[in-house]
Amino acid sequence: MSSRTIVCSLALTAALAVCATPPAEAADLASFFGGQQADSEPTEPVEFGTGWYIRGDVGGSVDNTPDILSDPFNVPFNQKLNWSAELGGGYQFNQWFRADLTYTYYGDQPLTSSTPGNCVTALDPYFNYVNNVAQQPPIGIIPEYDSCSYNQKTTVQKNLFLASGYVDLGNYWGITPYIGAGVGAGYINAQQSLNVIDNTQGGVPYSATLTFPNPSPVPLVYYNNQGQPLNPQPNYTSGGQHPNYSVNTQKWNFAFALMAGFSYDISRNLKLDLGYRYVNFGTMSFKSLSGALFDKGLTSQEVRLGLRYLID
Repeated sequence: MSSRTIVCSLALTAALAVCATPPAEAADLASFFGGQQADSEPTEPVEFGTGWYIRGDVGGSVDNTPDILSDPFNVPFNQKLNWSAELGGGYQFNQWFRADLTYTYYGDQPLTSSTPGNCVTALDPYFNYVNNVAQQPPIGIIPEYDSCSYNQKTTVQKNLFLASGYVDLGNYWGITPYIGAGVGAGYINAQQSLNVIDNTQGGVPYSATLTFPNPSPVPLVYYNNQGQPLNPQPNYTSGGQHPNYSVNTQKWNFAFALMAGFSYDISRNLKLDLGYRYVNFGTMSFKSLSGALFDKGLTSQEVRLGLRYLID
């Protein structure tokens, strides 16, 4: 057999072997020599979110405010409508749990009152008369009064710094219900003022200098113009009368909150949040119209609407 015949026979054998090779083996062979599989798709990079998010909320609330009108120990707080605005950021650990830090500013809560009353202008001696002759020393004191108005104003402004954790309860057609709780600090700024207006003198600020009779009766008993002892007995001091005051009090309190609501997926990164929150700001000392100091707890019940943006 000639050499040319041998070469042709080997070439024909190699060609038949390649044609008989199964597709998988042919693909492996092509991969081995650096080729690309015909039926494979190019691999795309998978993007993972960082887990961080920012949030902003606005809310309307019903807040407890101090009652400044009467008995500080028996009268409950007034319920006042208020508003709030919040900014913060947090981290989504997984599909079930997230946590954030927020700051909330609450609007001012002014409470005013104008109460009519009497203000003492002089302390006159009250004598026992015998045959129309005043007997010394006097047996009591008769106060003289003007008609006055007691105008009081209290303004409470609250700030809340909160660290909160939330449990997301699953996603249903883009809606995720959640519950949460938070602890932090409340910064409370309370401004209080009392102004007494003398209506008898034409609406000028009340001012008087009181002098006790000399000699003064012992014991000191106050009577009305009909000669009857006053009940209860007042407690007047001599000298200039200064019932007007203005007090500005700031205080840091421990605060806590409970939350529930749901979020809606506007897009992969943006969520709309609607929820309820109860906040307890602790207690604050206030001064009533009578001048008594008392402690009352400040609370807020809020409905909030906000946006949460997940950062990639």
